[in-house]
Amino acid sequence: MIRNRGLVLHHAPRSRSSRIIWLLEELGAPILSALRAGPYVLGERFSGADLLLVSMGQFSRAMLPAGDRVDAYLARAAARPALARALARDAG
Repeated sequence: MIRNRGLVLHHAPRSRSSRIIWLLEELGAPILSALRAGPYVLGERFSGADLLLVSMGQFSRAMLPAGDRVDAYLARAAARPALARALARDAG
């Protein structure tokens, strides 16, 4: 059993691919829990934590939990005007 700041992770499976799936499921649970409580990770307001998760989701959607809740979260973030401005600046 692995303990990390109050989060208890049960024994990891042995094969590499099953460990990766297990890790994504275990670490995805707090993300899903946060998104049940509000539209963004820390509640009603978009924060730096959202920037990190949305970046990860844009880079590789498979790194975040599967499902409609996370898809809707990523869509909310993508619809933010600040993202359009940032992408326009990056494009030069």
